[in-house]
Amino acid sequence: MSTKQIKNPFEKAKLYRYPQGDILQLFGENPELYSSISSLGLTAHNGIDVYQPYGTKIRSVCDGVVADIKDDPNGFGRHIRIVSTWEESVGYEITYGHLSKIRNDLEIGSVVLSGSVIGECGNSGFVVSENVPYWGGSNPDRGGTHLHFGIRELSVSDTGWKTSYPIGDFYVKNYKNGFCGAVDPMPFFREEIEDQARSVIQLAKRVIAEVMRFLNL
Repeated sequence: MSTKQIKNPFEKAKLYRYPQGDILQLFGENPELYSSISSLGLTAHNGIDVYQPYGTKIRSVCDGVVADIKDDPNGFGRHIRIVSTWEESVGYEITYGHLSKIRNDLEIGSVVLSGSVIGECGNSGFVVSENVPYWGGSNPDRGGTHLHFGIRELSVSDTGWKTSYPIGDFYVKNYKNGFCGAVDPMPFFREEIEDQARSVIQLAKRVIAEVMRFLNL
């Protein structure tokens, strides 16, 4: 599978596990919770949950076409799915869930560019609003505000589970992988995470230099 690099969905989110970063739940975590809900068809968490304050702008992580806009009160709430073709024969479905707002001019078939604002962070749909053992009391917002971010690999040929959108039919690869075809998003952020790490190191070096200058060392 390709690990095409994608952008941070937020301008300032730190893509590390909380409390060092802003990821509240990683891909594959809490199998005891998700496997206990048979209707989900999941063996564990099928994306990453990223915290930012309510109303924080969410950016498209890549170029693509809006395939789905829905409001599901028992699931992802206000959510948007964008299909992006990164290679000649392989596409990816990107899910942004629990939004407080979706950009007004977006509709099925709208073309979005990498880095463009598509909505705002929220807590719509089914979210955990209090501290519970599964999240280790980690969400700093008692209202459960976060972005659920998920990726599924698609094919345009009949080689997987068929999903039909107004923009066309696609086939989800590896649909029976225990995550309904979802894959771990973190490898796609490798370049972003490395950039963040370099920024932290550079900041630390500047702080040390200033302390040494202050102490006349």
